[in-house]
Amino acid sequence: MEHIDAKLRQNEPMIIDSFVSNKCNLKCRHCYFGDARPISESVSLARWRSFLDEAIGMGMKHFHFSGKESFLDNRIFDILNLLAEYKEDRRIFYGVVSNGMSMDIQGYDEVLATNISYLEISLEGSGKYNDLIRGENGYNTVYELIENVEHRDKINITSTIFDDNGADLLSMLLAYWKLGVDKFNFAPIMYYSPFEMKPLKSLSCESLLGFVSLCLDFMNNDNSPDAIDIRICMTKAMAYELFLKENILTGKIEEYVYRGNKMKYQRGNKVLEFSYPLLSIPFLNELVVTHDGYIISCADDIHYKYLDKIALPNVNIVKNSFAEILQARNEFILCYLDKELS
Repeated sequence: MEHIDAKLRQNEPMIIDSFVSNKCNLKCRHCYFGDARPISESVSLARWRSFLDEAIGMGMKHFHFSGKESFLDNRIFDILNLLAEYKEDRRIFYGVVSNGMSMDIQGYDEVLATNISYLEISLEGSGKYNDLIRGENGYNTVYELIENVEHRDKINITSTIFDDNGADLLSMLLAYWKLGVDKFNFAPIMYYSPFEMKPLKSLSCESLLGFVSLCLDFMNNDNSPDAIDIRICMTKAMAYELFLKENILTGKIEEYVYRGNKMKYQRGNKVLEFSYPLLSIPFLNELVVTHDGYIISCADDIHYKYLDKIALPNVNIVKNSFAEILQARNEFILCYLDKELS
């Protein structure tokens, strides 16, 4: 509880995850956005700018833009220009998720040449697995992009883990590390059904542990890269199961739950770190803003057809200041905890 209370009282660690775009050039089978449509009018550029001004004024530091495909909405470029100005003075941190196929190489090169902190490119593994989910020749397109842009040190790769692609992901990791990428994020794959708030299928704990073992062996190999940052996300259900059954992660989960310590293994500049939603408390680490302005618990909820019934104040309604939105968020979490722990 002390760990949770500290997070509530400190705004800086919270990520503002914003969905500016409601367009995408791909139709991935596991996309949590699915065919989600705006419930109300899309947030205007002027309102995005005033919202970000307020958030930075309240001490927020990390701004993340994801889904559907941000670079298919021209407003993202104006927003990035605004944040570039703030980065000079306030030391904020901001980046964009992209599938790497919504612009030509020159377009991505120009974005990377700005003040942007990172460009996160999503893949599903090497060609075999990636193209099965994302479409023919997708892997080669992304590989060619990263091979030809400058500022590759700003790029990180995010991928999904499923039951039989662990070894393939390591192969992909090594291929992109050779191009200059040294940050990789992995999360369980989930297949969603329309208008439901839960996955139909997920990664098994056994497969997750198998992938973790592969990563640890890779890091401990003297021939592995001198510096690499691997982050693996797990679900609440996985964390509970792994917490109860003795395995290589049990001790790390105990340290996190009882002491608030980071769940990570480190060997020099090689880091393997884990995360999962503690207790499944909505809004604890993120404030997620949809393309039409709703504040929701996490990206997975965006396809729920009654989204407006579970949302906090809408950013699109100007009368809701950022301070009021934060107050509503904190009250929600405290009320949730009171019910959860009573």
